[in-house]
Amino acid sequence: DTGVAPGYVVSPHYDPILSKIISYSETSRAESIEGLGRAIDRYKLRGVMHNVPFIRDVLRNADFVRGETPTGFIDAHYPDGFSGGRLTATEMKEYAAIAALVHERRRAETGGPPL
Repeated sequence: DTGVAPGYVVSPHYDPILSKIISYSETSRAESIEGLGRAIDRYKLRGVMHNVPFIRDVLRNADFVRGETPTGFIDAHYPDGFSGGRLTATEMKEYAAIAALVHERRRAETGGPPL
């Protein structure tokens, strides 16, 4: 759902809801959250400030996934505001493994340390 089209000029006094993404599943909340995450990953928004990284982080929150979303959810989970997404321990291990593979590949191809 959107209120803009290609070529539209957004005034500096714009309504903060320029568009929205809606996800629905007949089977489960988890499936709907996964669908919303996929849609956000494909979403292209340029030229205006947005909260996509914050929404992505909320979608990964265990309380949100369980449906535990009281009106104080944001204050409870982001008491100091949002300062960027947080990786899980598994994701940190996966990124470390990827970095190690890239390092090894570059070393093997160049015969020395990576650039």
